[in-house]
Amino acid sequence: MDLDDGVTLRAADDPAIKNDLRRAWIADRLDERLGEFGETHAVDVVCAPRAVAAALTSLLSSLAVPVCASLPPLTGCDENNISQWAFDLLEALPNAHYNAFVYVLALLREVLAKSWQTTAATRLAAVARDAFLPNGEPDARAHVFAAVQFLLTSNL
Repeated sequence: MDLDDGVTLRAADDPAIKNDLRRAWIADRLDERLGEFGETHAVDVVCAPRAVAAALTSLLSSLAVPVCASLPPLTGCDENNISQWAFDLLEALPNAHYNAFVYVLALLREVLAKSWQTTAATRLAAVARDAFLPNGEPDARAHVFAAVQFLLTSNL
């Protein structure tokens, strides 16, 4: 099942995921309802970034078909090969999977830009790898990790 066919969750009964998604849904509905009153009347719903990241990671990693289910042929993970493999990966993803990958990567790039930690790119790449390809061959997971880390840190 692709992302555009609907979302099938293995962890649909997890109360933490339901609670985080419910809060996000409520925040969206509040923004829609209060949008006509202008920004001076907007209500901020406080939700910790860590909770949003945890909910997003749980959601993506529990999809019936992982975001990175369609992988191009694996090459070496060195700097010479990974940049081309990362672009091949983007081309190999179906449209909905590509959109999810790119939007999550954009979010992670924003997080990285505001981070003061030097290991943030490595940590974010590991989180993204676990969300995009939760269960896969070690070599495939290493390629996704290296590709995400490349795409996070390169000036594209």
